[in-house]
Amino acid sequence: MDSQIKQDNNNSLEITTNPDSDNRKVNLALLNGSQKIGVTNDIEDKLVNYFNDSNINVVYKDFADYREYKNTLVVVMNSGFEDIAKQIAQLLSADLTTTMPEFESASISADIAIIVGAQ
Repeated sequence: MDSQIKQDNNNSLEITTNPDSDNRKVNLALLNGSQKIGVTNDIEDKLVNYFNDSNINVVYKDFADYREYKNTLVVVMNSGFEDIAKQIAQLLSADLTTTMPEFESASISADIAIIVGAQ
């Protein structure tokens, strides 16, 4: 999927896809990797407020197996979503990786997973 993310004057981000792409939805998984309650809801709200595009879809929300993440982690689960994952990582001041931490056992069917840390 060939995508661009633009920021307008209202600090909203908009995902635009190349007309030659298949216009797939970006499926997100949100995992709470901290002891704080409700942080995945906060992240979902933040993403909804910044992305003015219906191609963003939260398909999974739960606790991470490990609940002591210090920083938020954005994990690219499927190739083709690296650019969007980079933008999300910047928006959330998160670390970016292409590998799910080994101690996470959940089999997640998403394009990008966000593990919300304590900070």
